[in-house]
Amino acid sequence: MSRPQLGHNSAAFVEAFRDALELTKFVFRTRNGHPFILTGSGNLAMEAVVVSLMEPGDRALVVDTGVFGKRFALMVQLHGAKADLLSFPEGKHADPATVEEKISKEDYRALFVTHVDTSTTVINPLSKVLAAAKRRDILTVVDSVCGVGGSEFGWRTLRSDGSATSAAGAVLRGCQLRSESACLTDTRKR
Repeated sequence: MSRPQLGHNSAAFVEAFRDALELTKFVFRTRNGHPFILTGSGNLAMEAVVVSLMEPGDRALVVDTGVFGKRFALMVQLHGAKADLLSFPEGKHADPATVEEKISKEDYRALFVTHVDTSTTVINPLSKVLAAAKRRDILTVVDSVCGVGGSEFGWRTLRSDGSATSAAGAVLRGCQLRSESACLTDTRKR
């Protein structure tokens, strides 16, 4: 705080930001995708992914294993899309077979799922849940605010179309980027 502020066009800032983007890819365990670093909360990162991938009138299946699944549904609805909530009993993770059965009966643009829901301590089996959507060419979006950095999350192997994390969760604790959030989106399906 005692040092002069870096201008966002200065060479030092551009170099530091470029490094931060590369480190974000490292944290997400990928070489692909396009990281976005946002100044804000994990909710901001989640909403940025919603707005990037959904259009008014689109339909999404939102897996509900706690507070943050419900929050994803609200964000989808606030931006004009329809959210079908698939709820699981409190404290239980999403059942991939139930998710697959639901998406096989409806026409969804995207599947939204929370990786680690701190409100219920649930860790969802992402690879199996996302695979069900991928088989039907449905976009996949993961809230991993409390997952990335604290639980297994390999963006490249999961092939999520959009993922969000935050310093307020498991990643970047104690780092100089404390107030930053990150989201990663794959723009190949736009």
